Amino acid sequence: TGYSLNGLRISGPQQGLLGSAQSLFTGASVNFAPTAGYLGGTINYQTLRPTKTWTYSSLGTIGNFGASTYSFSATGALTPRLSIAIQHAFDARDDFISGLSYADQSSLPPYLHQGANTSRGDLLRFNYTIDKRTNAEFFGVLTNGNFSSICSDFTTLLPCGYGSVTASANQNEYGSLNLSSLIGNVQVGSYLGVNTGRYGSDQGLRIVSGQSMTPFSSHDTYGSLSYGAYASVTARRHTGSLDAYENGFGGTTIQTYNGVPITVTQPFLRSSELSLSDKVKSNDKLALTHSLSYASATGSGSSLVVSESADWEPAKADVYEASLDIGAAQPNYNQTLVPLDDALSADFDCYGPSTYVDGSSEPAVKQSYLNYTLSWQHTFRGGNVKIDLYRDNEGGADQRASVPIDAEPASMFPSGLDSYLAQLKNAWSLPTVCGKIPFQPQRVYVTQSLTGLTRINQGYDISGRVSLGRNVIALPTYSLGSTCLSSLDPRLLFAGSYYGLGLQLPHKPLRRAGLTIDAIQPKSRVELLLNAQFTGLNNAGNLPAFTVYNAGLVFFPNVGTITLTESNLFGTHTGLFTQYAGVYPMPVVGGGTFSFATTPLPPRQWALTWRIPWSQHKSKAATGRGAAAKT
Repeated sequence: TGYSLNGLRISGPQQGLLGSAQSLFTGASVNFAPTAGYLGGTINYQTLRPTKTWTYSSLGTIGNFGASTYSFSATGALTPRLSIAIQHAFDARDDFISGLSYADQSSLPPYLHQGANTSRGDLLRFNYTIDKRTNAEFFGVLTNGNFSSICSDFTTLLPCGYGSVTASANQNEYGSLNLSSLIGNVQVGSYLGVNTGRYGSDQGLRIVSGQSMTPFSSHDTYGSLSYGAYASVTARRHTGSLDAYENGFGGTTIQTYNGVPITVTQPFLRSSELSLSDKVKSNDKLALTHSLSYASATGSGSSLVVSESADWEPAKADVYEASLDIGAAQPNYNQTLVPLDDALSADFDCYGPSTYVDGSSEPAVKQSYLNYTLSWQHTFRGGNVKIDLYRDNEGGADQRASVPIDAEPASMFPSGLDSYLAQLKNAWSLPTVCGKIPFQPQRVYVTQSLTGLTRINQGYDISGRVSLGRNVIALPTYSLGSTCLSSLDPRLLFAGSYYGLGLQLPHKPLRRAGLTIDAIQPKSRVELLLNAQFTGLNNAGNLPAFTVYNAGLVFFPNVGTITLTESNLFGTHTGLFTQYAGVYPMPVVGGGTFSFATTPLPPRQWALTWRIPWSQHKSKAATGRGAAAKT
């Protein structure tokens, strides 16, 4: 999936920037059309825009688990040609088990576990009108995040913990300069963007079974430069657009291995993209869109995607859409070179039993792509229903997977595989970890991104809008989606692997459903929202199939808007720790079954938000004799 801010493509590790800037976003739009390099389409996040009249807004939120948010913003004109938008936002929340006292793997007496997350975001945006057709805009955002996380895994004899929390932090800076102009009936523009940041985590004090262990830390810095140009034009029956984009990215990783810092310079990566599209309105009922996109990236070569789509409206009540996309496309190049986790950083599950360590990602390879979709929307009195069918085949795809350690090359282990397994066994056998529970080396897995696989995604989505009365609507959804591998890396065919040809990938539920009820009471100025979300087996938390219920009330007083929300109303599948429950056992190569530990859902949470907007008072211009006399 590609990401953009205010219509301009961003690059580099977007997770840190976008994750810490959520309170700065005023909205988002999604374009599902695949392009070379971004098969999942593009998400565009929007922020405040400068305005000619001074307007202000403040927002405050309080909730349980120490949740709080505040935001202040202002937009207005500094001069007739120069306008500005500024915003500052802050978010905070305690860890769900913060404030509990219990014994963990450190063997220290039960002590108070404390953890919290905070993030800050600052935005500055200038718009300068050069003339009636040309604008220049500068946009900058700075985000900071600090996270003191408490390990909540209870898959060992005692909950994991080293006597102190893991402190993590990230800082991201993004700036862009955009110049746009209208030349005749052609809108053109160009931009330059810079994205830098650093993120890392530290475990300065690690105590296991009462013994001080070597500290662990991981720190990354990155920087990227991107630039691009775009144009759009409408002429008679045609609406055409052109986008060109280039990006360069590099970074450094410093990570400890057995207490010794290791510096790894990440490979310098370059990528570029060019896309053309033309939407032709053939007649009042049929529109055709022709698209062509080209992309290239370090390690994965060049790629081309050709897309054809049609929108047909034979009657006012029915709309049909069909699309075909074919070619080759590579994902964002996300290779990360890191040393293998040391033994004490492994994730142990004594009862599974299994052991997980993290390894390096593989470089991207050449890809192929075939996608076709078909949808039908029918409108009836009081609502509508829409059905979407889809299937796409991805060749050369990358997949995050867990590889049996015996299948990994010997070069992955600096001191040899036997020595590394002995280190894992020693950590496993500590009295606060797994003690006398037998260590099983055939259930040790290396989690990494593999490339060169063939993946098939197919299914259907049903959504609707139904009026239940004058002021009440229902929004039902249902989806069935299959995601499986039609070719496997030889390492995933090794004994102990739980992947198979044509089998649903782990953590991908086959079925989802939802229902939202929206009721507005105009006289009392209140809006009521009720929501239920169903998730099937094989979900991200490895829980049984479940339904979560949420509710919200929106009040419209004379000043601003007050919103009260509560999520997971009935405390579905909540708990303090991740534990082994043996849910959804999967067959493994060589016989037997494998089950992941189950992660509880977030507990019941409520939040109260009050948003207050106001604007500069403008007096009406004087008219008539008074105006003449005053002049």
